[in-house]
Amino acid sequence: MLRNAETSGALEAITVPQGTAFSEALSSLLVREALLSEFIHAARMSTIGEMASTIAHEVSQPLSVIVSDADTSRRILARDKPDLRMVDRLITRISESAERATDIVTRVRAMAANRPPIKADVDVREVVSASIGFVSPEAASRRISIRSEIAGGDVLVSGDVIQLQQILVNFLMNAIQAIDHSAAKLREVEIVVTGSHDLVAISVRDTGPGIRHDQAARIFDNFFSTKDGGMGMGLAICKSIAEAHGGHIEAVNWANGAVFSFSLPRVKTRPSTTV
Repeated sequence: MLRNAETSGALEAITVPQGTAFSEALSSLLVREALLSEFIHAARMSTIGEMASTIAHEVSQPLSVIVSDADTSRRILARDKPDLRMVDRLITRISESAERATDIVTRVRAMAANRPPIKADVDVREVVSASIGFVSPEAASRRISIRSEIAGGDVLVSGDVIQLQQILVNFLMNAIQAIDHSAAKLREVEIVVTGSHDLVAISVRDTGPGIRHDQAARIFDNFFSTKDGGMGMGLAICKSIAEAHGGHIEAVNWANGAVFSFSLPRVKTRPSTTV
């Protein structure tokens, strides 16, 4: 049997005979892996496209501060007795603004990169932190708060950090859009991370209208979308990623909206030994 556990867990295992049949089977598997990788990347780019105006606004803010403070510094230095302390404060703010702009660009570049998956031990806290940082401007622009609750202790899983972040960003963007298109008075998204002996579960709970009963069974199907003009690939790709990592994905309703969650096998940390 042949199975690529890192990128194509959602693909069925195939029986590999010898000779020409082996080559054909291997070629077919590689083609399917390549297609899955391209679909995953396309879904990430689609998410970035939805956030394009917000990303542009977030980058323009620190750049505007840089231009303004640089101009102010130049005018102060042109005086007969320049206030060097003020110039120092302005230069510090210029540096901080440049770091902020760099951080935004770095996050977008990481999500946009089309690279082979890299399997490693991943701290789920880092995935949550990076995902919140990525969507926070979008949430803030719609007056929606995001909070997280993470279980104590190590919450490590094995997988590709960008692909896992892609699932969580997709869940968060769907939650933000669901709330924004509803009349909900409570505009809040909550991320909850829990751990058992064998699994780590990451859930995103929103206060939107929830999932319609007639759509629940199809929510992760290819080309099914509840959005006008939606491709219907985002959640289907999330399902493939989760299953490729040996995990499970689901969506249910709760009292005030919907809960999207995925669970992954937990990496058990080994106790350190001292000599």
